[in-house]
Amino acid sequence: MTCHSDVRDFLIGIDYYDPDDARGHFTIRRKVTMAELLAELQGFVEVGHGFPQFPPEALPSVAYAWDYSDQEDGDCYGEVVNELNKSIERSKNGQHH
Repeated sequence: MTCHSDVRDFLIGIDYYDPDDARGHFTIRRKVTMAELLAELQGFVEVGHGFPQFPPEALPSVAYAWDYSDQEDGDCYGEVVNELNKSIERSKNGQHH
């Protein structure tokens, strides 16, 4: 069960290599928990999940991360990338969080 206070309002920018344009970008905005966000981002970064047009060489990566729930300092790039890297590493080692 998700506690309502754990839900945050994220704006995430994803950069990727596009053979036609040399560089592509898209933005997602999600009101989810960090765990839910990480699951979606891991899909983008590892396999282009949800975006089958991504070729294997697309190499998507998080370009920026913002938390609109944080009125003081919404920049959460470091937190998101750090947690995403941990999640990917756990996945490679066959562990679940």
